[in-house]
Amino acid sequence: MGYIYAVTVQIQLSHHDEWLAYMKGGHIQDVLDTGCFSKASMTKVLKEDEREGFTYTIHYHFDEFSSFTTYEEIHAPQLQEDHQKLFDGKFLAFRSIHRVITL
Repeated sequence: MGYIYAVTVQIQLSHHDEWLAYMKGGHIQDVLDTGCFSKASMTKVLKEDEREGFTYTIHYHFDEFSSFTTYEEIHAPQLQEDHQKLFDGKFLAFRSIHRVITL
């Protein structure tokens, strides 16, 4: 059993390409480099009204809840601030934690 920290972001059309390059080109790897997560994946919402922007979810996987606590307390503030500085007012974000259920 494990956990997923999911970050869902709707990015405005005007900043989409820059944001996607930022996420794929460094930010997701920076989060993984904290050592708190074992892997990450990114998904894009399909069949949405894209006039407002595009919506993505980044899934960060971890096994021990203490790993997420470490991330949240030590690493997240700076990483989120870096993202905020670049894209302030250009995105909406929703964060959630999920427990993986074994089928």
